[in-house]
Amino acid sequence: MKTNNEMTDSWTKFKFANYLDVDTKYGQITNLKAFNDKLIYWQASAVGVASVNERSLIVDNNMA
Repeated sequence: MKTNNEMTDSWTKFKFANYLDVDTKYGQITNLKAFNDKLIYWQASAVGVASVNERSLIVDNNMA
């Protein structure tokens, strides 16, 4: 979250291990497109979808 008048720029701070790995057997990532709350990525011989800031619409035990 970015707020005005921050002492440090929150967009330059990354959470530890805050990344996703894709299976390299399908080649390198060749393209990325954002669509709603999904990130679509293309590899040399595959296509994948990753969730971005996914939130639960119902009450559950998910702390995300």
